[in-house]
Amino acid sequence: NEPNQVMSATMVAMFVVNGEATLGNLGDSRAYLIRDGTIEQMTIDHDRCTDALRMGLTFRESAQVQMGSALTRVVGRVVIDDEGQTKPDPFDPEFFRMRLLPGDRVLLCSDGVADFAAGPGAPPQEADQRMLQTLLEFEDPARAAFELVVLANRAGGFDNISCVVLAV
Repeated sequence: NEPNQVMSATMVAMFVVNGEATLGNLGDSRAYLIRDGTIEQMTIDHDRCTDALRMGLTFRESAQVQMGSALTRVVGRVVIDDEGQTKPDPFDPEFFRMRLLPGDRVLLCSDGVADFAAGPGAPPQEADQRMLQTLLEFEDPARAAFELVVLANRAGGFDNISCVVLAV
């Protein structure tokens, strides 16, 4: 394909030192914190709609942004310089820090898990609740991750579907 049509990737990563977690993400791969029976998205998606919110548009206005789900930060994007040569576009992940507590769980997942947990087109709150249900039902982190992948696939997930669950 032409350089401007090259596929790129999203990512979410975390490392933990002495109970202090550092999260980084690009695109719409996400990290969720599960604490005291609730789920909260800890990362911020990098897409045109979210960028519009950051620039001060209202929720209604940002929802109407053309190609709102188009990613604005990714791994693997290339740019064409003045001589027509392709060069890697440096990526700029966003970082977050948080203190983990005993009993916490962290879900790192691609957008395919979050987008299909409750079926295609379901509201994000419904998907969050389905993910939370699954994470609470299966105590073993490996089993919980497996069940989340199964859940997204059963809902017709056609996007990348992968996840890791950490139990503290």
